[in-house]
Amino acid sequence: MKQLVFSVLVLLLAAGSVSAHAIWIESNATGKKGSKHAVRVYFGEFGDNERDTVAKWFSDLKELKVYLVGPDQQKVQLNTSDAVDHLLAGFVPSADGVYTVLIYHVVKDLHGAAKIEYNASATIVVGQGANQPTLNTNELSIFSATGGAAKLNVPFKLQAFYQQQPAAKQQIEVVAPGGWEKKVTGDATGTVTVVPTVAGVHMAEVMQNVKEPGEHNGKHYESIWKIATYSIAVSK
Repeated sequence: MKQLVFSVLVLLLAAGSVSAHAIWIESNATGKKGSKHAVRVYFGEFGDNERDTVAKWFSDLKELKVYLVGPDQQKVQLNTSDAVDHLLAGFVPSADGVYTVLIYHVVKDLHGAAKIEYNASATIVVGQGANQPTLNTNELSIFSATGGAAKLNVPFKLQAFYQQQPAAKQQIEVVAPGGWEKKVTGDATGTVTVVPTVAGVHMAEVMQNVKEPGEHNGKHYESIWKIATYSIAVSK
């Protein structure tokens, strides 16, 4: 069963060091009209296949909201429930087309002197439909015209967007669970081309550190980390 994983990097302070965790969405890449479609949100170590229990999620991450944008471009919030090692949501597609699942969350607690903003998305195609960048309303995002599916050893393109505009010269990092990784700087349209050499989920990530001081929940910060990830299911 083909699945997409859409992740967001979470930086934690633990025992005086920084540990890399992720929050991601798992959902089938295709759906069926009239059939319930499950959406699962995980937090843990993506590359090591580790999933933390919801009760132990960092800061206020378990309070994040999951939204759905349908083919009619209407945005609705999905209900979530605690399923021990993930948050569970779902929806029933009422029409053919592209459905986009979105997460945007500003973490309650600062990381050092930085505020952290996480963006995550998932694309589900029901019947026939063309993926469009405008279906993703997150401030920072990664777009794939193929809707998150790719073939082994076949080039595929990713495009970075910031504030609904192509993010020129944005670096995109692509990582496979087995440790293969590649960093590519996008062109003037924010587009990169990647050739996957192993099958499985490949996570693409973009990060921006905006030097913009301010106040967040009564605490001063010096910058904002804006992070977005998108994953491609690579099949043989």
